[in-house]
Amino acid sequence: MRRLRSPDIGYRWDHHASLQAAAHCLVLGRLSDGHPLQRHLGSATAAPARPRLLQDGLANLRQLRRSMLAPGRSLLAGLVEVDETEIACRSKNDPVTGGGGRSHQGKMLVVGAVEVQDGAGPGRIRLTQVPDYSAASLHAFLAANLAPGATAKTDGWSGYPGAAGVTHDPHVVGTMAAHIVLPWVHRIFSNLKVWALGVYHGLRRKHLQSYLDEFVFRFNRRRTRHAAFRSLLGIAAAHQPLTYTMLISPEATA
Repeated sequence: MRRLRSPDIGYRWDHHASLQAAAHCLVLGRLSDGHPLQRHLGSATAAPARPRLLQDGLANLRQLRRSMLAPGRSLLAGLVEVDETEIACRSKNDPVTGGGGRSHQGKMLVVGAVEVQDGAGPGRIRLTQVPDYSAASLHAFLAANLAPGATAKTDGWSGYPGAAGVTHDPHVVGTMAAHIVLPWVHRIFSNLKVWALGVYHGLRRKHLQSYLDEFVFRFNRRRTRHAAFRSLLGIAAAHQPLTYTMLISPEATA
């Protein structure tokens, strides 16, 4: 077998040394692009850094939990599609039968909103876990995520009318497919569920809001990777070291 010359090895390592140092913190990219280091540096250098990437990525994403919900972030404005969806999650306490139709047994309830940009596809999004689809829950979501004067385009569900500062634009679905009336928010729901199954092999109740926040962070910065990287650096620098118990704590107690 022909032996590689040492200068070749040194050159290859030096060529990637600076990139490897930066790649430890990369958790950006499209929602289903695969391993971030492999995309940027190639398959030959992906394997050695995988444990460190996983550790750093977990810490950064858990730190995002609070920071992504900062009160100062701008609210969704203009025309905003709003709808609800359900993610299956049957625990040992849920009955084996049941949960069909409009039943909430064995399901996690999520409400989402998407800014609609004329001719440019979806803009920013918001996703929040809710206990039910009552007017109290939906109005709280609208107040926290939609700017005053925004128009909420919905499927006509009775929980939306009456929200303060928001114009309600109902479009009753009826026998029509829901994605015809509200195409962008349903595409977001579809991407969310595929991402959850492909990356995490399913979501769990106590960490659901953290997963939703991660998805929102990635989606809203999908076209501005440099801004996303700066955001991660700023968030990491502003946090004190976290213990393992803090990392795995649910949103309500972290």
